[in-house]
Amino acid sequence: MPPEETVPVAIYGNGHCHRAELYQKEMEKRGVKHVLYDIDSDENACSILGSHYDEGVAKAPAIVIAGTLYRNPSMRHMDKFLAREGVYDPGFVHDEKQQRYIRHMAPVDAFVSYARRGNKMVLTHIEVSTELRGTGIGGRLAREVLAEIVEKDIPASITCTFLRKVAASNSEWAEYFNI
Repeated sequence: MPPEETVPVAIYGNGHCHRAELYQKEMEKRGVKHVLYDIDSDENACSILGSHYDEGVAKAPAIVIAGTLYRNPSMRHMDKFLAREGVYDPGFVHDEKQQRYIRHMAPVDAFVSYARRGNKMVLTHIEVSTELRGTGIGGRLAREVLAEIVEKDIPASITCTFLRKVAASNSEWAEYFNI
């Protein structure tokens, strides 16, 4: 049985791979079950990792999450991959560059998008995959985002009908967003 079938996350490094050790520490912080394999000293692990590559050559550091190989991901991407596989929930993420609050999930990320108008954030849209509509994911994300904005006292308004409805359900938010 391949090692990654016994735990949700298999980390592969070689020798004293600092990046693989960092992944291990990050998994421990997140409470994610994992195993660290040294492909220099474990021939079986080297062979298994190599089987994930077309050319059959093991390249480390690498992480296998639920059977999918990720080669040397950043911590931000690692959280996204863990969330999409249902292994870990990092909560929602604020991506200022894309002007979105994102909740990584399968089959597609849910998000609240906004536009900047001067110093004000205008919440314009919420998107949840059609497969997940009606599950409460949209309402949960909306509440998380609205609570964050109010807590951080970010000047904001809402044009999205769904977000306005969620904000109106809480008197503090309704006042804050002038609904």
